Amino acid sequence: MGKRFHPVAIFRVAMFERNIIRKRQAEGIAKAKERGVYKGRAKKTADGKIIELKYKGYKVTEIAEQLGINRITVYRALSLHQASLTVDASDN
Repeated sequence: MGKRFHPVAIFRVAMFERNIIRKRQAEGIAKAKERGVYKGRAKKTADGKIIELKYKGYKVTEIAEQLGINRITVYRALSLHQASLTVDASDN
């Protein structure tokens, strides 16, 4: 019979390796941010287009279908727009 490893030992080695990977990844992301190349995913559509269509009277579902985006994205853009209006109004 061959030697068998204890499952706890294998688990600990795997966790140790995963922690090393996470540390290296975090270091790489930090360096990329310093260089200005880590900016996240680009937006598929501008929030301004969503706001424009909403003011023209389009429904959320219609906006989403027309722009090829999810309804949640439309709601998020409208919510952010409403929040910015609220902040602007409180500044006056």
